[in-house]
Formats: sequence, C-alpha cells, structure tokens
Amino acid sequence: MPVCYHQNADIVTRRIAGETLLVPIRQHLADLQRIYVLDEVGEAIWGALDGNRDAEQIASLLAEDFDVAGETALADVRAFCRELLEAGLVRVTE
Repeated sequence: MPVCYHQNADIVTRRIAGETLLVPIRQHLADLQRIYVLDEVGEAIWGALDGNRDAEQIASLLAEDFDVAGETALADVRAFCRELLEAGLVRVTE
C-alpha cells in the first residue's frame, strides 16, 4: 500500500512577503528557532500533503505544473517528504 503523508497539525503555514513559511507551534507558542521557508516546488508539495495522495500522485501534479519528467518529480517528492518527516512537519497517514 502506498504511503501518504499529511501536514502535522502543530505546524502553522503563513505566506509573508511572497514566501511560504512553516512555523512549528510548541505548547501554544511559535518555535521561532525552527521556521522553514519553502520554495515554489516545496510549497506545491506541501499543499498537496492532505493524507489522501501518495508520492506518485503528488509527483504527477508536479510534473504537469512544473514541466519536469515524472521520474525527476517523484524523486524530489520522496526526498522532500523524507526531510519533512524527519523534521516532524508531516505524519504518515494511517
């Protein structure tokens, strides 16, 4: 069964001055030491992490939106999702 990810509910997403920021919230306070800035591709992947799409489905969207090869998009999605998981920004959908 393909793995799907969803955004961690303890992460707040904000768009400021043309940049998308991910801000972890710990005990009702923003953890300003761990703010993450997403580029355009990262923002597209983040927006697609709804718990219903697997890496292949997200890569298909990226390949179309950014005019890249499907294999390249899939490798990027998998690598980025691993980074997000290691940072605690996403969770695996059960």
